[in-house]
Amino acid sequence: MVIALQYCMQTIPKSIILSGAANSKQLQENVKATEFSLSNLEIEQLQSFKITPEMYWTERKELQWN
Repeated sequence: MVIALQYCMQTIPKSIILSGAANSKQLQENVKATEFSLSNLEIEQLQSFKITPEMYWTERKELQWN
């Protein structure tokens, strides 16, 4: 989760990132995202996992719990 938070902080300018922490332990872990930065290579690698919104919603609608 911390890597995802840092990715968002570095790649979405002027944004407010909501961590979704549900308790103090999760919040303490999420704060660690402010203690490091991702390299350009790491950001490129993470960006390679992107999918279109249409693909996301199509896949999500097919999940059993929906």
